[in-house]
Amino acid sequence: LVEDLLLRSLPVRDPDRLVQVRQVGLALGFRKPLDAFGPQGFETMRAHNGTLSEIVGFARLDRPAVLVEGEPEPGRDVEQVSLNFFRDLGVVPVIGRAPEAADAAVAVVSYGWWQGRFGGRPNVLGKVVSANGQAAEIVGVAPRRFHGLAIDTPADIWIASRSGTNLQMIARTKPGLPHAQVLPATDAVFREL
Repeated sequence: LVEDLLLRSLPVRDPDRLVQVRQVGLALGFRKPLDAFGPQGFETMRAHNGTLSEIVGFARLDRPAVLVEGEPEPGRDVEQVSLNFFRDLGVVPVIGRAPEAADAAVAVVSYGWWQGRFGGRPNVLGKVVSANGQAAEIVGVAPRRFHGLAIDTPADIWIASRSGTNLQMIARTKPGLPHAQVLPATDAVFREL
C-alpha cells in the first residue's frame, strides 16, 4: 500500500521502479522493521546486489535548530539526504544545481519555502543554512511538486553531506526486473552484513 500510494506517485524518474529497502529483525519474539542503515549498509548494498540501482538515503531530523545566515528560523522541516539523492531520483532543481559527489555539505530548499521566505529571488543560492550546527550552502531549489520522500510532513530543506548518519534506503529496481526477484537478492546482502 505504501509503495503504491506514495512511492509510485512521486514526481521523480521511473517511480514505478522505486522500492524501500527494509530489514526485519526479531526482538523479544516480535518482528520489527529496521528502516535506517549506516554508511556500511549503503556501501555493501551498492557493491553486492544485482537487482537494485540508484540507492539513495534520507532521514527526517527531529525538531532541528535551523539558522539562515546566522538568524534563527523556527519550525522548519529538514531532511538529511545522501549526496546522490536528487540526481539518482531524477529531481532537477528549478534554479541552481543538485548536490554532487565532491560536495562536503550543501542544501536544496523547497519551492514553497523559497517563495515564502526568500520571495522567489535567485540570490537564495549561496546563502548558508544550518541545522543542528551543520552548516550547508544552498545550491538549489527543488521543483514545485517535489516535497521529499517522508510520509508525514513535506521538507523545507534537504541537507546533503557525507555524514555518518543512519538513513532510510530507497532504491530503484533494475529495468525489466520483477519485484519478486529483489527480495531474495537483498536478503543475501543483509546476511553478508
